[in-house]
Amino acid sequence: MKLGLLGLGFMGSTHLKAIRTIPGLELAAVASDDPAALSGDLSRVVGNIGGPGEKYDFSSLNRYSNFADTVRDPGIDAVDLCLPTHLHAPAAIAALEAGKHVLVEKPMALNAEECSAMIAAARASGRILMTAQVLRFWPTYVVLRERLRAGDLGPVRSALFRRRCAAPAW
Repeated sequence: MKLGLLGLGFMGSTHLKAIRTIPGLELAAVASDDPAALSGDLSRVVGNIGGPGEKYDFSSLNRYSNFADTVRDPGIDAVDLCLPTHLHAPAAIAALEAGKHVLVEKPMALNAEECSAMIAAARASGRILMTAQVLRFWPTYVVLRERLRAGDLGPVRSALFRRRCAAPAW
């Protein structure tokens, strides 16, 4: 599968590190409105997980300064949306209408209406729309789920989970 990564900030950098580890996935395009990031220099990127940004060689990739051109690229099958949240709905809908599968960072959108429009676009296109709810895939959570399903821990009486991170600037 050929992927276009939209957004090269903190989450884009984090996704980029993961993309390198997925067999059968080829990064074919990147998009950013930051010329330094688009050149492959993500060394200024910092966040609350995943370590510092790195420098990448994007010379063999299609590079776009906006998401609209990226989603029209016929050489990509799917897009990974790591854009600011207010762009999630328009970018996802454009990608779905262009026949791309979409992975969208959380939060999915700014309101329920935008989420509903994204879901409707996915249904109409027959493509997959997935929100990057990553904790379900983290090894600790996978083991906990398996142990609960197997009955190893007895019945669940209560659970409280919190994930703490900085509040969004918006």
